[in-house]
Amino acid sequence: KCGRIGMNPSQPPRSLPSESAQASLARRLFLFAGVLILAGGAALAVDLAVLKVFAVHDTGPIWKEGRDQLRHLFDPGELYANGWAIILMMMVLYAADVARRRQLPRMAVIVLGTGILANVVKLLVARTRPTALFDQEAGVFSGNVLESFHGLLPLISMGYKGQSVPSGHTATAVALTIVLCRFWPHARWAFLVLLAMAVMQRIVDAHHYPSDCLWGAALACTFAGVCYHPRLLGRYFNRLESGVARKKHTSNILAGPLAKAGS
Repeated sequence: KCGRIGMNPSQPPRSLPSESAQASLARRLFLFAGVLILAGGAALAVDLAVLKVFAVHDTGPIWKEGRDQLRHLFDPGELYANGWAIILMMMVLYAADVARRRQLPRMAVIVLGTGILANVVKLLVARTRPTALFDQEAGVFSGNVLESFHGLLPLISMGYKGQSVPSGHTATAVALTIVLCRFWPHARWAFLVLLAMAVMQRIVDAHHYPSDCLWGAALACTFAGVCYHPRLLGRYFNRLESGVARKKHTSNILAGPLAKAGS
């Protein structure tokens, strides 16, 4: 008998998606990234209008209470985009889902790599965060949306307040959602709900403009496409995953006769 229920060592491992299917997925991700980039540009027109709803404090007690409730509702979404929480999640996946262990390197690179790339872009493009642009005493934004940009290559000179674009949390959450939807497509709706909560948390708490979130999502789709396309980074992950699968299949075949000989 096999040591794991439902796994027969004489059966070949589950085949990987074909290269044509992976290339098709990558093209869809690239196309969606382009749409998100354009949507981010269009969102500049409503960035401040959206944030005024959540950042201005003198909007009456009824809306203030409703806004606080929204923040409480969306705050747990931040965990879905938290790097340490994602590392713990991958540890759980490694222990619980043996069949997909070979896919974890690609998952780790897509999700954590997207977060790193988002932080790199923050060092290249300076944009004031909404909380810094908002004048608490006057109760208004102290400039227009274009004045939130402050040129290129700021590196660390502006600190956290000048690192608004793109939203790293959104980029990481979108990358994680792409991978999880590939793992468990039947649970896609749950991952999309968590993604929506993560994005709304960044906007409701006035950490990012809507355009920041859209551009962060575009970055995630682009990098995920690079990691899935068989002519880009996807070729290396395919070799790794197919090699691990063959190794496991061979060891499973040999395990049966060795176990019988030992008995």
